[in-house]
Amino acid sequence: MVTPLAQDSRLGGGSVDNIVNAYCAATNSDVFEGKEWYAVARTIALSIHPNGVGIIAALSPATAWDVNVIAAREIVDHGDTKWQNSANKDKARRIMDGEDALDVLGGNKVRAFYKAIAGIGDEPVIDRHALSVFIGRHAGDKGAKVLERKGAYAYVAKAYRKAAKVLGVDPHTVQAVTWVTWRNNNATA
Repeated sequence: MVTPLAQDSRLGGGSVDNIVNAYCAATNSDVFEGKEWYAVARTIALSIHPNGVGIIAALSPATAWDVNVIAAREIVDHGDTKWQNSANKDKARRIMDGEDALDVLGGNKVRAFYKAIAGIGDEPVIDRHALSVFIGRHAGDKGAKVLERKGAYAYVAKAYRKAAKVLGVDPHTVQAVTWVTWRNNNATA
């Protein structure tokens, strides 16, 4: 028998309250940075290439933001980068050459990341950091594998949408502000 998502120990303790509490714990600086994060990312992406948002998204899996930007610049300038695998580099090159990003990109997180940077839709970006906020403890790369379980990504995303309604802000902002707060309070996370 498959364990229901709400009872999965890797999601244990996860709640809308954890997300709301993390948002409420944000400093003014955290809130400002989180609210501006995706707009700043969009500006950076478009400074790299007209299709830079898609290129950045394609190169984002398991990559820190600063490295993600370097990889995108390398793909645009040289057609290659050491910072990503062949499949993701191929996706980035296809997007650079004009294919529609949403036709090329796969995976809930990558597609949501693209949409958040592009400023379309309201899907929260659920990665290991967003999962850590949801469960109230460091999930890490291994713990974040739970997001690959059928329905788990949607389960956590739904909690972020509920938290956004409670807080009266959009889901991207809730996710970005809580991510900034989590990062600033958990330097090793």
